[in-house]
Amino acid sequence: MIKITPDPLGLAVQDYYSLKIDLPLTVHTAGFDPDAMQPSYFFRTPDEMPFLEKEALRRVRGKVLDIGACAGAHSLVVQENGTEIVALESSALCCEVMRRRGIKEVVCTDIFQWKGMQFDTLLLLMNGLGIAGSLPRLSDLLRHLKTLMKPGAQLLADSSDLIYLFEDEEGEALIDVNSNCYYGELEYRFEYKGIKGDKFPWLYVDAESLQDAVDAAGLKIVELIEGDHYDYLAVIEEK
Repeated sequence: MIKITPDPLGLAVQDYYSLKIDLPLTVHTAGFDPDAMQPSYFFRTPDEMPFLEKEALRRVRGKVLDIGACAGAHSLVVQENGTEIVALESSALCCEVMRRRGIKEVVCTDIFQWKGMQFDTLLLLMNGLGIAGSLPRLSDLLRHLKTLMKPGAQLLADSSDLIYLFEDEEGEALIDVNSNCYYGELEYRFEYKGIKGDKFPWLYVDAESLQDAVDAAGLKIVELIEGDHYDYLAVIEEK
């Protein structure tokens, strides 16, 4: 029997695109109160994008791979600027929406399962490094992405340092040094219209830990652009 995995994110994206229904997508995070995202956010225009996303899109060059493309907000900007792009996304419903939006090349798969093509620019936006799931697996992800990079290619990835969640009023970080888990490792679960998806791990990584993983993968950070609140865009190339 084939198991059909619920896809709350894909359903929310599809509802907004087809019906303009903007009901909140609930994000359950272990250890935190539930949060909500409006599906319309995945359809934001370039003017509505935060600074780091705009900066990443400004820097794309050559053939581009947009990893975790969701509804295709970034892919559309790149494509409309005349640059060749492949939008990669694991949600079949999101992929269907991207094709209907006019994105020419959409690949529906998990990035860890995909190989065979190389690109000049790899995009990992909206905390895209989170797909690693854990800090130990981040260097594995980067090694795999290295195989998708042409000589002289760049990887543009953003993330956030969640240390601020553990700071007291004096700004001191209250971290359990004996914990087996890195403080940026979270467990998420999406819910939409009462439909809950599977739990999945997600990673937020501080810049120093990213540097260690990049070094282990045989890559280098050539520039780190800071955002407004503990977030950053990393420009990564081969050594």
